[in-house]
Amino acid sequence: MCRPRCCDIAGLEARDNILGGSTYEPCLLCKRARAAGWLVVFVPTAVIIHHGGQSEGKVRGGLLTLSGTLSELRYFTKHRRVAELFLLKCLILVEFLLKLLLTKRNDPRRWAYREVLESVLGLRLAQITKEDLCRR
Repeated sequence: MCRPRCCDIAGLEARDNILGGSTYEPCLLCKRARAAGWLVVFVPTAVIIHHGGQSEGKVRGGLLTLSGTLSELRYFTKHRRVAELFLLKCLILVEFLLKLLLTKRNDPRRWAYREVLESVLGLRLAQITKEDLCRR
C-alpha cells in the first residue's frame, strides 16, 4: 500500500512521521488503520526490500539508536499503561547505563546513549532535535 493511501486510511499527517524508519511507527499505522475500520493482518510470507547503506552513518554515529529508542518511549507514553512505561524506562535505564560503562570513551555513539538516559530521566524531550541531526 502506498504512503498517501496509508495516511488517508489511518488519518495520519506528515507530522506523524509514519514509516520514517523509527521503531514503533508501523505499530501506530496498524493501530490507527484498525481504529478506522480496516482489517489488519499478519502475512508471514511478505517480503520487504531494504535498500542497504542508507542508514549506515546513522548507526555509526548513534542517531539510529537515539531515534529508535525515543520512538519507543513516545509510543509507550501514548498507547500503553503507566506500569508498562515504567518497566520500559527501567530496562532502558539499565541497558544504556551498561552501554555507557562498556563502550570506549571515543565511541561516537556515547552521546546518543547519554541523550537516551536524559530522556528516560525526563531531562530532555523524547524527540529528535535539529541539534541531534547535526552531530558528527
